[in-house]
Amino acid sequence: MTIAHGKTDKSIQYSISGRDKDFFNLKDRVVSFKNSPDYESKPSYSLTLEIKNGPLARDKTITITIINLKEKTISIAADQTMSVNERSQVNTPVGTVATTGIVTGFEITAGNRTISLKSAPQGKFK
Repeated sequence: MTIAHGKTDKSIQYSISGRDKDFFNLKDRVVSFKNSPDYESKPSYSLTLEIKNGPLARDKTITITIINLKEKTISIAADQTMSVNERSQVNTPVGTVATTGIVTGFEITAGNRTISLKSAPQGKFK
């Protein structure tokens, strides 16, 4: 959000205050989030913008509503079967798991004898 003002007078001071001021930066009349907003954590923010020119001051409270976007999801295709020969060498690939969506990274640990699967950046298991 850019604070627009008709004058380019350097004596004009801009500031932000209010309940959620710590979530924002103000630089060169531009208000921006310090971190990417997340609807599930905080669906709206409130801040007060203040403009001072000598003894004159004006402020305005602004509410910013975050629009909830459907997050990217991933699914693992059902009924996948993979085989590997006994006494295979260490690091022998077992197979490729079919998925839909975007793999950004995950780790699975389960079973009585710890099974660990870690994905590489390309979505392949190591």
